[in-house]
Amino acid sequence: MSQRIGLLAAMAVLALVPARAEAQRGRNSGVITPFGRFSQGDMMANGGDPYAAEEMREEQMMYKQQMQMMKMQQQYMQQMAKQQKAQQEYFKKNPAAAAAFAAAASADANAAAARRKKRSLTTVRPKAKSAATAKAEPKAETTKAEPDAETTKAAPGKKPLSALRAPDAPAGSK
Repeated sequence: MSQRIGLLAAMAVLALVPARAEAQRGRNSGVITPFGRFSQGDMMANGGDPYAAEEMREEQMMYKQQMQMMKMQQQYMQQMAKQQKAQQEYFKKNPAAAAAFAAAASADANAAAARRKKRSLTTVRPKAKSAATAKAEPKAETTKAEPDAETTKAAPGKKPLSALRAPDAPAGSK
């Protein structure tokens, strides 16, 4: 009798083991690629190509980010419209505040215009050469510059530029 109970217990355990394995397989299904785990549907939609699946995943992430940014921008615009409406209502109730605000705004605009005017008067811009002037002037010859002693000589206590070059680099390389 005890043998039968032991046998029944062993069979019950064996009967539960495959069900447990199937449940786990169902939860972790997918294809493992160098880019991570993809579902079978995603892989089949891309023809089994993990590179295409990763590209599609990135596009979806970018789309989600764009949608989130658009939503934030829309919320910001709504908030600004609400503030502007509240400001207009306040100015309707308080005409003195509206007049003070308008005066301050015009003073700021006048100051900005004065700064731009002053900047345009003090800035010296080079004059463009006419076509006749450009043809009359001879073109300068281009020569290869040779390093002079001042640029190659190291300052006191400093290493020369040639010493900073990598030891395995050829002498003429930069």
